[in-house]
Amino acid sequence: MTKKWQKSAMLLAVVMLASATATQFAGCKPTEPEANGYGIEKRERTGWEDEKQYTFNDYTSQMPDVWNEIFTSDATNTSMAGYLNSSFFEYDYKYDENGDIVPGGFTVQYSAATKLEDVTADYVGQYGITEEMAEEGHHAFAITLRNDLKWDDGTAIKAEDFVYTMSQQLSPNYLFETASNYYSGNYIVHNANAYVKQGQKGWFEARNTYGTYTDSLDSSLIFTVGNTTDNETYNGVVCNMRTLMGFPDSYTAEMCASYLVSNGCATTADAILALQGKTFAEIKADATMKETWDAVIGWWQTEPNEELDFFVTNYTYPEMDFSEVGYFVGENEYELVLVIDNTLSPIGEDGSLTYEAAYYLQSFPLVKKALWESLEDQTTSPWTNKYCSVGVANSASWGPYKLTNYQAGVTYTLSRNEKWYGYGLTQYAKQFQTDTMVTRYVPEWNTAWQMFQKGEIDGIGMDVSIAADYRNSSQAYFTPETWTFSLNMQSNPAVRTAERNNLLLKYDEFRKAVSLAINRDDYCAQNSPSSQAALGYLNQMYYYDVANGKIYRETTQAKEAILKAYGAEQTANGWKVGNVEYTDLDEAVDAVTGYNLTLAKELMEQAYNKAVAAGDYAKGEKIVLTYGIETQTANTDRVRDWFQNMFNKATEGTSLEGMVEIKYFQFSSATWTDQFKNGEYDLMFSAWGSAAFNPYYLFGETQINATNRYALGWDPSKVELELTINGDGTDKCPEKTLTLNLEQWNDCMQGAEGAAFNATLYPVEDQLKILGALEEAVLKAYWAIPVYSRYAASLMGYKCDYTSYDYNTFMSYGGIQYMTYHFDDAEWAEFVKAQGGTLNYNFGRED
Repeated sequence: MTKKWQKSAMLLAVVMLASATATQFAGCKPTEPEANGYGIEKRERTGWEDEKQYTFNDYTSQMPDVWNEIFTSDATNTSMAGYLNSSFFEYDYKYDENGDIVPGGFTVQYSAATKLEDVTADYVGQYGITEEMAEEGHHAFAITLRNDLKWDDGTAIKAEDFVYTMSQQLSPNYLFETASNYYSGNYIVHNANAYVKQGQKGWFEARNTYGTYTDSLDSSLIFTVGNTTDNETYNGVVCNMRTLMGFPDSYTAEMCASYLVSNGCATTADAILALQGKTFAEIKADATMKETWDAVIGWWQTEPNEELDFFVTNYTYPEMDFSEVGYFVGENEYELVLVIDNTLSPIGEDGSLTYEAAYYLQSFPLVKKALWESLEDQTTSPWTNKYCSVGVANSASWGPYKLTNYQAGVTYTLSRNEKWYGYGLTQYAKQFQTDTMVTRYVPEWNTAWQMFQKGEIDGIGMDVSIAADYRNSSQAYFTPETWTFSLNMQSNPAVRTAERNNLLLKYDEFRKAVSLAINRDDYCAQNSPSSQAALGYLNQMYYYDVANGKIYRETTQAKEAILKAYGAEQTANGWKVGNVEYTDLDEAVDAVTGYNLTLAKELMEQAYNKAVAAGDYAKGEKIVLTYGIETQTANTDRVRDWFQNMFNKATEGTSLEGMVEIKYFQFSSATWTDQFKNGEYDLMFSAWGSAAFNPYYLFGETQINATNRYALGWDPSKVELELTINGDGTDKCPEKTLTLNLEQWNDCMQGAEGAAFNATLYPVEDQLKILGALEEAVLKAYWAIPVYSRYAASLMGYKCDYTSYDYNTFMSYGGIQYMTYHFDDAEWAEFVKAQGGTLNYNFGRED
């Protein structure tokens, strides 16, 4: 079940295959009493003051094993941990003058904190803060904590407790993986990296080791573009350039050097390989090697210190006291100060909290010192700790609930934490009506489904096996997600055998034909009934203006990108889609389906003719494309068969009729993306998602930047766009017309140093113009073809309800915090008994 009381973090992630507005999903929600078939009285929410007992029963297919964010960022663990922690700042609903929830609206409220201040100027000369940084601001923040924060046993919590916890989070004795959240995440705590790695000796990539390049380092820097095997001498450490480019480990030094040259580096692969293993001092001292280096760095560098990206170094991190880390107690015992090397903007010009306060600074890890130290094992290397694991005795809470029962592999119970500061506050009146949450371990969905029908659990995700029967249930609701799934096609096609023949993928006509042959609505109906057909890479969940709730997909630029990418014709009066002319932009976009079987067949014939002429295909030859899966299941068979039928229809009546065959390729779950990038298989279904508040970043990182882009054989630097940027009429943002390649436009859009101009300083309309043009250009390359945006289908039980089923990006459905109950525990047991012990969720919707 979706829980509102969970921490949020900006995330860029990828998942495998497994009409909405931007901020809500209306019209698909549990219905009123007469429609649900039982005539259940819908009660108003009473909140934590209600003396009756209300229990929310849930299930999980994976039990949490630790429940504190110092240990893990795993979703299963953090889901439980979220109830045991509190937030400094949090999102809340926005209400209109009638007290009704504003669809898609939000506010940012103080919770465990009472004040947030920018104190950058107070620390000039300390923690790396310069006069220039002080003038800029946004580097140091003071958070004033409430003076009534307590653990569940009544022990007071002050700023020093957070500082102690961070010293453990970053402790070189523990080496927690989650420590990297504070030195390589959305904000970089000053000296966090150096503190964690103090005392470590050996080989490291140079960029994050030194940060700043000076000539004095030259003899310590070793050039390498090799992989872990090439670099056995350096304990397998690779340079930062490889990481930034997203090269899989299977890319040898030779392959890496060839890639750089083929992508515009003005030298030869052999010349680059001649630098391998040389110090920077040796390279500079040799005229030939220096010439090669100048070509390499000239091709690469856009920001200071990027010389370090090509080097590794043998280094010993010096000892460091935690007092040098930018995280400390401020002017009083309730003031916590954070100093970061980059910048954040959690405070508006008027002093109000921006969305960044709740997005980036929602909370920090916190442990109860005495309990932590009693559970610490210093005999292991690194140290271990049983805090918030094993059972109730090892657990502590400063959130609205506390752990009261834990049976490994069976169940756990969270009960109301009476010491929580929020109970009694006006801002939480008529909230947190739930007294207890009981979660049972149920590994099989079918078992959970039986429990749901018996009233033993209060909500369940809808499996595809029941979707057709229950998608119109009065209790069904559908949750939009950021993930857009695309069919990725191999961009380095070079195989022509009887078992695999992928050379047709080289041809734009073939790939475009595939895109036009996909009936996305039919795909969703057959394979993902709760999802929605997608034509673009960024779906309805991406904000370009968070504060005002404005969505990229709803902009003119985004809509025109879709129209242009899918062949609509702009006319004097509007847009022509097919044979129909539309004067209304929205109507034109709605008319675009991306499906045109007639044109797909024409393009298949064109691809055939080109391939035959080039010697890449012979009449009657099988085109065998491999489709990547981890394990063959009924679901994978259904998807593969759908695409096979799609190819059959697209080639019917053409010279390729019956010649395209899809075969499985079984990949490893640990290396599936690397295997695709290496060219080991041809078709991959995957999705990028999250980072909903920065569509510019997500698009650029996943579709342009080689670090994450799957189509490594496609070069965005060879695709040019001419755009006129209007500016604002000032010298700082003048009008300009430029012809740049996609990588250069992306650099401008991201405000990268060395870019042709900084688009982040320009009006938002100009920024949207660049993003829309980039999306159109990538769509027209047809290496990644959007198919659908995922929606999660669920059923809510009759016992309780979310406060709203209009999905809100910031609040979800309000979660446990705003949940209301129509039965207390005793009444629910009687109701289920009266229905014969089995509940009917097949009553139809009447909305």
